[in-house]
Amino acid sequence: MSAKFVIRKDRKLRVFFGQWMDDVSLAVACRGPNYALTIVTDLPETLSADFTEVGFYLDFDQHVALLLDQAVCWDAERARLTGCVLGGAQRAAGFARLDLYPEEQILVPLLANATTFEGLVEALQSMPLQDTWAGWQLHWGDGAALRAAVAGQLKRVPEVG
Repeated sequence: MSAKFVIRKDRKLRVFFGQWMDDVSLAVACRGPNYALTIVTDLPETLSADFTEVGFYLDFDQHVALLLDQAVCWDAERARLTGCVLGGAQRAAGFARLDLYPEEQILVPLLANATTFEGLVEALQSMPLQDTWAGWQLHWGDGAALRAAVAGQLKRVPEVG
């Protein structure tokens, strides 16, 4: 299955298409925003983010990201009712296709053991890696949320406190 990746940087929007990238999309995103940018900008560009079930939206201007993967279930009740795998375990194998530095090996069990998106985000933002999600707001969504983000409807939420 393929994936689409949307990058907003310097107020410019670009959409990339990655055939056979569905199983590594979440792993690429976990590795960090700059790594994700480097990987997807080597892919062919496309005109639309429509009909997307896997991918991400990275807004480098606002430090806001939206991750999506229809195969990943973060809802414990839905997992119980449908039998789907809870959390990121089924996508952790995607790291095998990436060249991880030794200090990044911790990302594999982190994704494999994540059972909530909030827990995954907290762990990613606290990782002492060079390419970090610290300072970013990460959201989980679907194709409709991605289309809304492309339309400019995903904004940074002001910090409380």
